[in-house]
Amino acid sequence: ARDDDGWTPLHVAAYENNAATAEGLLQAKADPNAETTKTVGKQRQRGERTEWTWRYDAGSRPLDLFRYSARGRYDADVRKVLEQYGATHNSAVDNKPR
Repeated sequence: ARDDDGWTPLHVAAYENNAATAEGLLQAKADPNAETTKTVGKQRQRGERTEWTWRYDAGSRPLDLFRYSARGRYDADVRKVLEQYGATHNSAVDNKPR
C-alpha cells in the first residue's frame, strides 16, 4: 500500500520512530528499501529566493525518513530494526527534516 506521495506504512513507521510497527511490517515482508515517488515538503519565500523549510525527496527509503520522535514517544530505535532487515540509505536524496 502507498499513499499519493509513494509512502508505505514502513516509511511512516520510520518517520515516527516506531520500531514495533516497523518490525511487524518487516516480518510481514515489507520492502525495507522501498522508495517514495514524490518530493514533499514546505517552502517559503525569502526575498526573490524560494527555500525549503523541510523536504523529503522522491526516492527516499524508510531509513532516509528516520527522525527522533518527540519526547521519547517510542523508546526503541527504528534505525536498528531497519538495518537488521537490510535497509540502506539512498545517497541520491537530500532530505531536510524539520
